[in-house]
Amino acid sequence: MVYEEPETEMQRKLASVWSEVLHIEKVGKNDNFFQLGGHSLNALDVQSRIEKIFGVKISVRDMFKVNTISLLEEYINNHKGHILEGIDCVDKKDYYEISSAQRRLLMINELNPDDTSYILSSAYKIHGNLNIEKVKDVFSILYNRHESLCTRFIKREGEYYQVIDKNKRPCINYQKCTLDEVDQRIQETIIPMDLMKSDMLQIFIYEISKNEFVMAINMHHIISDGVSVAILLNEFVMLYDGKRLPDLKVTYKDYSAWQKKYLYSKKMKEQENYWLDIYKDDIPVINFPFDYPKERKKSNNGARYFFKVCNDIAKRLYSLCKETETTPFMILFGTYCIFLQKYTSQDDFVVGIPSSGRTHDDIKNIIGMFINVLPIRTKLDINKSFREYLAEIKNLTLESMENQDYPYELLVNKLSIGGTDRQLVEIMFAMENVGDFTVNIDSMEIVEIPIKELASKYDLSLYAIEKDNEIQFIFEYCKDLFDEETIQRMSGNFVILLDNILDTIDEKIINLNYLSATEESKLINEFNNTKAEYPEGKTLVDLFEAQVEKTP
Repeated sequence: MVYEEPETEMQRKLASVWSEVLHIEKVGKNDNFFQLGGHSLNALDVQSRIEKIFGVKISVRDMFKVNTISLLEEYINNHKGHILEGIDCVDKKDYYEISSAQRRLLMINELNPDDTSYILSSAYKIHGNLNIEKVKDVFSILYNRHESLCTRFIKREGEYYQVIDKNKRPCINYQKCTLDEVDQRIQETIIPMDLMKSDMLQIFIYEISKNEFVMAINMHHIISDGVSVAILLNEFVMLYDGKRLPDLKVTYKDYSAWQKKYLYSKKMKEQENYWLDIYKDDIPVINFPFDYPKERKKSNNGARYFFKVCNDIAKRLYSLCKETETTPFMILFGTYCIFLQKYTSQDDFVVGIPSSGRTHDDIKNIIGMFINVLPIRTKLDINKSFREYLAEIKNLTLESMENQDYPYELLVNKLSIGGTDRQLVEIMFAMENVGDFTVNIDSMEIVEIPIKELASKYDLSLYAIEKDNEIQFIFEYCKDLFDEETIQRMSGNFVILLDNILDTIDEKIINLNYLSATEESKLINEFNNTKAEYPEGKTLVDLFEAQVEKTP
């Protein structure tokens, strides 16, 4: 498409918003947001910025319709008059309200204080002259800036509250080791945190050599989420590089107080009804063929398996996005659901997807626990084509995004499964378009390094990562349920299925193959090998009774 420069002041403002969100320099007035790399998650960022700048609310569903700057300008002009309610700063007190998500994590921690599955761990290799004192100064500024980093929790008369300790300072653990020892050292740091006392941000720096270091960061989920980790690293880099950060208007405790009022609003009641209507029937339980019985699951010990698809598959996927006016997320999520159907033979199951929870522009740069889980219930008709199913997935994900503010933990309680071992969501899917963190500052290079062994909150999760027009994947799994060999085979099956879907989008789902040639051959030979010794003088009833005695 030929680039056409934005003409009006509103078009220029909108182009600037898209440029910031999509990390591209030039946006034309007729460029398609989703063809520029937009998806339903960063559309939410655009949504909140439009609401703040122009005082107009726009749904993600409408973003798919008004997907150019010109169309968006027309939409805004026709819908002016909405006044955005800001988040007010609360008065200073000894302790403050907690958010809904924090309450759930505190209850989980109370039941299982040794659980480490809610610790977010990341590691970064640093090449260059790292100034440790400067690192301490930078983290001190971040502690003053983000109250979540200075938070601990108390219980008063059966209720939890958060306490902000303004005098808290970062504790940086510095030690020397070899590169081969780093991974084990990092694993040893991932230990349970006492939410009433512990520092919930823990920093470890390992000196490998004079100009080679590894910085590992552990943060408890109760004060952080994936976006928060990115904020922490980006702001660390900016401060270390001598840059100033813009002031924050509100803090997490302000958000917690605002959320408590918002939970009683008409909009929240409508969202509650949406989710309850989806689960008005019996809640499906996905019966995955684990390597070990589900009852054997005693821990959240997890592992990760990394794999990727070839560039040809990625190109065909992006081409299909344009043809069907969908996003890579929708196509890959739909593929994952079909993959689960192939493995379980079920057509009704629940898969969780994460939502950033940052639908208000005031909180987009705050470190804290905002993420929400959206339990997507999909009912799959195997006699439909993938093209037909993709249209259903598009509608389903857009509907869920329009109702993403309703807290997952409240839905679990409403469905009366909060006090049981059973979870509403046991299988997850997520997609990121940021890739690994890599940056050069002050004669240093900082590169994110993967951590293979981590606790797994769910039985099985698939993460898709877009990086430089390449799509990488991570299967995160519970080691009490799966062997690595099984996960390796599953990753191959997923790639085969995706490849076949992109080749035959109009083929019925029941006919889509996901097996390798070796697996197909083995399956055919086993099923066709019907030759067996038949005992003489025995009737079919005799044989049946004999078998019952062996395996009653």
